[in-house]
Amino acid sequence: MPEDRLGDLDPGERRRSAAERLAELESGHESAGADGGSREPPPPRRGGSRYAWVVGVAVFVIIVAATLNSLPNEGRGLQGPEQGAVLPDFAAASVDGESEGDANIRQDEGGSDEEGAVPACDVATSDVVNICELRERPVLITFVADGCESALDQVDAVRADFPGVSFVGVISGESREDLADLLEQNEWGFPIALDPDAAVFNLYRLADCPTTVSAEAGGKVVETTNGPLTEEELRAAIETAAGGERAAS
Repeated sequence: MPEDRLGDLDPGERRRSAAERLAELESGHESAGADGGSREPPPPRRGGSRYAWVVGVAVFVIIVAATLNSLPNEGRGLQGPEQGAVLPDFAAASVDGESEGDANIRQDEGGSDEEGAVPACDVATSDVVNICELRERPVLITFVADGCESALDQVDAVRADFPGVSFVGVISGESREDLADLLEQNEWGFPIALDPDAAVFNLYRLADCPTTVSAEAGGKVVETTNGPLTEEELRAAIETAAGGERAAS
């Protein structure tokens, strides 16, 4: 029987050729040989670091956030219209009217057909709430959404003390059908506008429910207050917009 010349090696090993041996010597990496010398282990593989990955993602998020906050105008954030600026134009269906559809937010200085077929100030029908008309006097706008409509009740309770002020409510994110039960239970004595797709809410750069925006005659913004107001705070906001004027008790 022919001699098995590989039988003296451990399973899985094979005899190295002279060329392989020479290559090892030239590279300085001596492997285990017949004399029992130890083979130099290969460099360890560099494993992935989950910690490094998480840190990298966090740094990326921080950079993106800083970039967004540094953009012109957008950097104001969701804090309402800028103090001293004129209230943005809008015309929206009244809750007690028959007009349907999203609010017109096309501004006088331009805009697209998606914002409205004509500038919002040009919309004048009996069942539309048009801020362009209402801001001719001092005005208080109360923005609400599902869950904070009670702020409108609070305004309705004090508005009679300020006959020289225009009061406006805007209900965002809900259609007239969504509000059927609420409208049946309430009958507010001042204009309430529907803002089903929250176009006006976004136009005014709002974030909280409720949000109160006050402006002097002509529409110049005096103050934006995020969150609920006490009756005292509400009256103070109205008086500030009205220049301190108030009807006699």
